[in-house]
Amino acid sequence: MLLAALNYAGITSLFAESDQNTVFAPTDAAFEIFLGDNSLTDFTPEQVAAILSYHVTEGRRFSNSVVPKNKPREIETLLGSSIYVNSSAGIDTNDSDMETDASILVGAGLFDIPASNGVIHVIDEVLVPEL
Repeated sequence: MLLAALNYAGITSLFAESDQNTVFAPTDAAFEIFLGDNSLTDFTPEQVAAILSYHVTEGRRFSNSVVPKNKPREIETLLGSSIYVNSSAGIDTNDSDMETDASILVGAGLFDIPASNGVIHVIDEVLVPEL
């Protein structure tokens, strides 16, 4: 579903270039929960592009530079907004409540997946920025 969303938003070229990025990739199940009774086309391509950009940060960031040992780590996304990762690999979309909105699937071994143009960490929820 991530690939379908990238195609719909018209931003597949973002990941076809040689730039190195780290992607927090939601599972298909996460997309299904996010969409509910809606379809991808119920959103504009611009909205989908913003949501997907919120899942990407510049550079190759393996878990040792994503998951902190102590206090939450702020990571700026390509959207320009930040996400916050805690020491349990939980992701918060704002630092005011520090409640986990998604988690990197560390227990399933779905993190630190090398790609030719970066690194992938699979997450269990779609992160939704304030649009």
